[in-house]
Amino acid sequence: DLATIVYTSGTTGASKGVLLTHRNLLAEVRGLQQVFPFGPDTIGLMCLPLAHVIARAMQFFALAQGCQSAFAESLEKLPQNLKEVRPHFMAAVPRLLEKSHEKVQERLAQTSPLLKKMFFFPFLLARKVRAGFGGRLKWIISGGAPLSKEIAQFFFQMGILVLEGYGLTETFAAVTINRPDDFRFGTIGKPLEGIRVKINAEGEIGVKGDTVFSGYLGLQGETEKSFDPEGWFLTGDIGEFTPDGFLKITDRKKDIIVTSSGKNIAPQNIEGRLVQSPYIQQAFVYGDRQRFLSALVTLNWTAVEDFAKKEGIAVEAGEALAKNERIFQLIEGEIERINGSLSRFETVKKFAILPDNFSMESGELTPTLKIKRKVVAERYKEILENFYQS
Repeated sequence: DLATIVYTSGTTGASKGVLLTHRNLLAEVRGLQQVFPFGPDTIGLMCLPLAHVIARAMQFFALAQGCQSAFAESLEKLPQNLKEVRPHFMAAVPRLLEKSHEKVQERLAQTSPLLKKMFFFPFLLARKVRAGFGGRLKWIISGGAPLSKEIAQFFFQMGILVLEGYGLTETFAAVTINRPDDFRFGTIGKPLEGIRVKINAEGEIGVKGDTVFSGYLGLQGETEKSFDPEGWFLTGDIGEFTPDGFLKITDRKKDIIVTSSGKNIAPQNIEGRLVQSPYIQQAFVYGDRQRFLSALVTLNWTAVEDFAKKEGIAVEAGEALAKNERIFQLIEGEIERINGSLSRFETVKKFAILPDNFSMESGELTPTLKIKRKVVAERYKEILENFYQS
């Protein structure tokens, strides 16, 4: 029987209502119970909106497992809530972890070189990072978007294990996940019990099992197109298995950029590299059917303002700072540095700095902070087209 309808995030088009049954919910919860041995003394903090399938799955899992659940008041109050609740685990999207990492890097930049050389400094840093998460956090379950290997390794060094998983609204959250006792950073783990995963001839990930949805609300044609003749649900994601059985995602099939020279490029990989710059907050890579790649970036205002002060640039944050020639040169240098780690056809040749960040309020981000690619491409169509005029 139908249990709930959860809507997809709509990153590549209109949101669709996903019909999920009681069988789907129970199968997912049982799979998670085999992975996480949490008991009644374990506290989990839910900081994702309950409209998102990860939050729904973790809520049902906590009820079934008997652990305690707390709900963050908002993303703005999350730091305060972490200290109040002092959770043992939490579910988060990569952007939240990236922001936390950025703040640590900003503080490190202001730390005296002498203190950094002290033998006890790594222990001091780890203690401060853990304190920011309440002091008891052991596990962060990450999903909803790709997480960089470097971010996972950073938190591991701080004493917090990030367990990245993979799933969709259509599979009621996790298909695969890294386990507390069996994990590989840079992968999305192994399939949950009762779920089968295969990679088809096109490299697309297919899924079978009791967690797979029964259809889209009022969209029979879309439902039929989502399954192959053998009944495998086609996720739209491109991936591969490592020799030891861990799944890795290359990119969304719909997001892959095919340049005019026929090169297939995964934009999320490049975007992930770009936002590792301390000065770049968000990145959107473009170039389908074009000669080269271009990008739209937004600024990490705290880091850029600090740079501006050191350079004697008397411009306030906002459009004036985004248009400043010295700031443009700063970002240009960062992109050139990152280009050095990419294949030639993956390099960003032209870019523009936007004065405002992508946001949920503007309709450019989903509730899990993923970029709505079609919305951004249409909204900044004139800027993007100008990259290719000459």
